[in-house]
Amino acid sequence: PADLIRHGVDGWLVRCGDVRGLAERLLVMTNDREGCRAVGEAGRERVAAGFRWDDKLRLVRDTLVSVAGGG
Repeated sequence: PADLIRHGVDGWLVRCGDVRGLAERLLVMTNDREGCRAVGEAGRERVAAGFRWDDKLRLVRDTLVSVAGGG
């Protein structure tokens, strides 16, 4: 999703339906293995740091409690 990916840092963004842009990005990726590896690692680290299961479960629990009128 475009609101989660920082273009060129932890992923790449291509406009929906932009077949040429996607093809160009894929070509660049196949010729830059180290760059791909770095972006992939940055993405993995961002997810590991910012999207923890405990936090998501707590958010769901709090939402359910507030909807049920318990809190």
